[in-house]
This record gives sequence, C-alpha cells and structure tokens, in this order.
Amino acid sequence: MYSNLWGFLIIAGFLMGIGIAVLDLIMRPTLLNLNDVEDILGLETIGTIPRDDWFFQKGRGILVKDGAKSSPAEQNFASSAYILQNLLGSKEENHCLYITSSADGEGKTAVSANLAIHLSDMGKKVLLLDLDTRNPSLGGLFLDAVDYSHSLNALYKGEATPQEAVISLTGCLDFLPTVLERSAIPMDQVLFDFISSITGDYEYVLIDAPPVGRDS
Repeated sequence: MYSNLWGFLIIAGFLMGIGIAVLDLIMRPTLLNLNDVEDILGLETIGTIPRDDWFFQKGRGILVKDGAKSSPAEQNFASSAYILQNLLGSKEENHCLYITSSADGEGKTAVSANLAIHLSDMGKKVLLLDLDTRNPSLGGLFLDAVDYSHSLNALYKGEATPQEAVISLTGCLDFLPTVLERSAIPMDQVLFDFISSITGDYEYVLIDAPPVGRDS
C-alpha cells in the first residue's frame, strides 16, 4: 500500500514539475534560437558565433590562426562583418554599434574585437572603444598594458588630446581603451555626446559596453 502511495506521489510530483516548467516558459519566454530572437524581440540577427576552443587561444578573445585550418568562428565573424557592411555601408554617416550582453562572460568583448578586426580588414576605418568602465578588458586583448595617457579616461578629463589618447593598431583600426577608476567616467548623455564629437572621422565605431544586467 505504502509503495503504491509513494509511486503515486513521485509520478504526481514529476507531472507537477513539468507543468510548472511549461507554465514558466509560457509566462516568461526563453530565447532558444534565432527565430525566437527575431519573433519575440523584433530584432534582425546578423549571425551566430559558435563556441570554438581550437580557434580561440586560451585566455584570449582575439581570433588567432595556428595554421591553415578553417574555423566556423572565423567564418561567422567574417560573415557578420560583410552583412553589417551591406546593411549600413551605403549610408554616408558613420555607424556607431553599441555592443552589450545580459551579463558578464557572454562574449561581447570578443564579438566587439573580432568584428572590428574584420571590418578593418575590409578597408573600413574603424574605432574600437572600451566603455565597460567597471571591468575594462579590451586593452588586455591588444596591449601588454594600458597606459593612462592613452585612454578614454585621460581624453574625457581633458588630460590628453584625441591624437594622444587613441592608439593606432593598424592602418584602418584605431583603439581607445579604458583604465579602471572608481566613478571616473559617468555613463550619462554627456559622455555619449563627447564620444560622438570625437568619432566623426570613422566609418564604424564599435563600443564594447557594460552588460545591461550590471549597468542600465
């Protein structure tokens, strides 16, 4: 008798768990694929970047080839850059792309860096800007160390000119890193007006922004 009761309770609990999960999914839809992103958020997707441990060197976020082997990650970054060019490249004004994520560690910095590299490889004049002021990490992908005099911090405070602060990585790719300072750069409209005033000479400005779960 007791064994039958326990069996009934286990089955009932299992079914109740499934019911709660289904109800939660209905009430709070989860983005499971590209179609979900476009249908639920009404946003156009330009590509997906697969996980590729072979192609991403350990501890780095920049695509670096070790040989002639092709990589799905590289192909997807290149495709995304070409799609961006086709969508935006016919317009005369420069294009500012604000790249963020829902939380830390989801790959927004790697996406920012590699899209900038591919766009510059296509001959586009690109500025890559680190605006994740509480956790700046772009500098570590390109530089051994970030010098304060070559940073958004110094430029924003008037302690450096754009020519002094912006670092030229290649003929088409410039980089403006950020150093960690407590409450040094406020995330407000004044900052974005300031950024707009110094980015007019670029075809593409890619901003590695803070995750929305940490900064609104």
